[in-house]
Amino acid sequence: MKPTAEQPGEMDDLSRYAQRPLRFYLRYVRLRPYLHGAILLAGFAAAICAVGTQYGLKSLVDALSRGAGGKSAPGSPSAC
Repeated sequence: MKPTAEQPGEMDDLSRYAQRPLRFYLRYVRLRPYLHGAILLAGFAAAICAVGTQYGLKSLVDALSRGAGGKSAPGSPSAC
């Protein structure tokens, strides 16, 4: 259906957000909540993976720096 003079189009409605950029963004978040939630979840997952990688790499470097005959602390991941 084409917009007429009595029925403004979608682009005409967007002009009211010209001075309110945050409301403009929140409009699209409300229109597509699952997609924005997936993007947010992917960001959190990436942060968790980055922290896990840093911890694993630190443990590996610590184990290699002790050498083959080094004693490890009882609570460390390489104590097994």
